[in-house]
Amino acid sequence: MKPRLQTAWSLLRIGAIILLFVFSSYSLSSAQTPNVIRNGNFSSGSLANWTTYIADFAGVKATFAVTNGEAAITSISNAGAEVWHVQLFQLLTAGQLDTLKAGKFYKISFDARSPSNGRQLRMYFGEEGGDFRPTNIYNVTLTTDKKTYTTTFALPEKYGKMKLGFEMGLSNADVFIDNVSLSETAAAGLSLPVTFDNATIDYKLSDFGGNASEIVVDPTNSKNYVVKTTKTASAELWAGTTVGHPEGFSTPIPLKADSTKMSVRVRSPHANIPVRLKVEDAKNPAISVETEAMVTEADKWQTLVFDFSKHATGTAPINFNNKYNKASIFFNFGKTGAEAGARIYFWDSLTFGDKAIVPTNLTESGTDVPEGYALEQNYPNPFNPSTSIRFSLPIRTQVEVDVFSLIGHRVMSVYNGPLNAGTHQMTIDASSLSSGTYIYRLKTDNAVLTQKMTLIK
Repeated sequence: MKPRLQTAWSLLRIGAIILLFVFSSYSLSSAQTPNVIRNGNFSSGSLANWTTYIADFAGVKATFAVTNGEAAITSISNAGAEVWHVQLFQLLTAGQLDTLKAGKFYKISFDARSPSNGRQLRMYFGEEGGDFRPTNIYNVTLTTDKKTYTTTFALPEKYGKMKLGFEMGLSNADVFIDNVSLSETAAAGLSLPVTFDNATIDYKLSDFGGNASEIVVDPTNSKNYVVKTTKTASAELWAGTTVGHPEGFSTPIPLKADSTKMSVRVRSPHANIPVRLKVEDAKNPAISVETEAMVTEADKWQTLVFDFSKHATGTAPINFNNKYNKASIFFNFGKTGAEAGARIYFWDSLTFGDKAIVPTNLTESGTDVPEGYALEQNYPNPFNPSTSIRFSLPIRTQVEVDVFSLIGHRVMSVYNGPLNAGTHQMTIDASSLSSGTYIYRLKTDNAVLTQKMTLIK
């Protein structure tokens, strides 16, 4: 090969290598979000980058090591007084803190197990030292099988010192932890109650069997958004609509023996028709429970209450050991579109409990502009893990909605920005908080209002 050709060929090869490097780097950065945690899978064979803590002043003892690629916390004794008496945590360096951005959403994931079923473990992410203000607290019940636990949250603010840690001081049973990660993610998933009023949320409506649904302005209230579902003339008798398809809600519906009800506001053109509500495991549709309620008024909004302790004939009864995290609604169940004709239904406020959320700007006088500032009691209350708050503004103003502990530490920022005059509704997802009583605060340019709410997990 002649020298000039050799030079040209070399330049082409160098260019191709550079392009390949750039493309590979772009693909990696766009497809993967780096894990903020170092040595999260303990592949180093040691607890490098991790700190251990034992409350030896209380007589607590424990052994920390890496065994078979897992962090092993064993030989715990004299535990049970405080969850923080035994800890394994990573104090974030300045470089790690720099990667975090206030206002962004993050996901914490980890694998954990214990030889003792029912062993409690608490994951803590938040301030280290100072007031120990938590950003995310996640309590889990371990089993003998290794399971992956994940929690998603918005980062309201950063602190000078922050840590991600595991607290296990309530039991002497061994704990094994692996694959710990903290990474930026998309906005938190859909959670109850669902009101269809937030334009930034993808409610992921999915029709089947001949339904056609869309989110529209409430025909009786221009400030409210609802779902318009058309059961077409060719619809099957089982035609329905799923909300949050396919992954379902971010947390399971908290159904238990003394809490088996959900509610939905509906508006039907005809009375005396059955509406069926089905909840299921988003990952296993064979796990489901269905129940029905009757529409009693035509062309009026009414709240239907669905009691899953009374399952529909021919369907499986509720099993409180199962996880139900997806919901579907069926209007005039059992009648095809050919039998009933095409009909249009409206529905709103899919809520856990027997009281659906009613838009407060539906007033007897018909006016939409409140006369003053108001902050209503959250609903439901007590709640787990999400609740809805409503407040009224007489003018357009800057608004801050925050959640505080009883001693005044801010634990969550819900909203910060301008809002128009009117009645507004927001959902607080408290899955990152521990059980207890909190204060939620509405702060505007001209008013500061507070209410108390109780989270029970």
